[in-house]
Amino acid sequence: MKMIEGKTEHGFAFKYEAAKLNDWELLEDLVAVDGGDGSRLVSVLHRLLDDTQAALKDFCRDENGRVPRDVMVREIYSIIRGGDGEKDSDGKN
Repeated sequence: MKMIEGKTEHGFAFKYEAAKLNDWELLEDLVAVDGGDGSRLVSVLHRLLDDTQAALKDFCRDENGRVPRDVMVREIYSIIRGGDGEKDSDGKN
């Protein structure tokens, strides 16, 4: 199974199955986000990082135990863009 791996600009390491990108509903969510519907980012997160979304929340958590919305949005956008240069599991860009 081919995996997409990368790291956001702020250091969150992510990995998800490449096949998840071949999903019409993910595309619909991304188009909606691009059109200004930020609420669909939650769906994007669930579709791509279903196994590691709790780790992302913990990564973004502040000293008061809250998960700031702006920090989560920043990290999700970074993941969508491919972080610092995504690689598949065989190490190729």
